[in-house]
Amino acid sequence: MNFELGPAGEAAMRLVFTEVPQPSLTKALIEIENRARQHFGSTLTDSVIGYTTLTLFFSASTLERDRTEAWLSEQPGSHRFDGSLDP
Repeated sequence: MNFELGPAGEAAMRLVFTEVPQPSLTKALIEIENRARQHFGSTLTDSVIGYTTLTLFFSASTLERDRTEAWLSEQPGSHRFDGSLDP
């Protein structure tokens, strides 16, 4: 699955997938959300799934944006676009 990854405000990261909304995409978003909760623990304060997006909210004082971006880019089944998201 192809996605763009970028900041969403001061302490969040947003993944935007290029696929049209469908059950398989929703399942993939839920799987990434669950893996993120396991990986980041209490640093991840909230998450929101949209039709083709996943926004992960972190504690601003502990967010390491570069490491978070690298981890999200490595998730199984996802292929990051070269383009970037506007904040």
